Amino acid sequence: MLLNNVDISWVKFDAANPDLGFDKKSPQYSCTVKTDNKSDAETWKKAGINVKPVEENGGVVYSATLKKKIYQDADGKNSTKPPAVVDKLLQPINNTNVIGNGSRGNVQVRLKPYEYMGKKGISVQLLAVQVTDLKEYQGGESLEFKAIDSDTDVI
Repeated sequence: MLLNNVDISWVKFDAANPDLGFDKKSPQYSCTVKTDNKSDAETWKKAGINVKPVEENGGVVYSATLKKKIYQDADGKNSTKPPAVVDKLLQPINNTNVIGNGSRGNVQVRLKPYEYMGKKGISVQLLAVQVTDLKEYQGGESLEFKAIDSDTDVI
């Protein structure tokens, strides 16, 4: 299934620094996608994607976090490749750390029905991302402080 023309944020596709999941023990690749198109969000939800409405800039957008679990081999090393990432001309983007919040693109997921311990559901696996409008991540390491006159009280 393709999720077209979505806002892409919180991209964590770096094998050396994956999203560790809620329990901090389940490494996974992940990103968040958003749309302001209610019809698209309803289609996603009907397909089995967990979509949540979120207030943003005075309006409502629909958000979903997509994941791909990382499996480890017998040596304890990650054996799962990150999702494929390409640009609008289908050229690979090897350094996914440059994909900043607000980038736009298309996302491919796999929907797989399952039954486990009497429960049925649909597993959603992140497969690939096509970035059509890159907002480059600038990093948050720079200091935003200004010099303070030593005679000034700081609270």
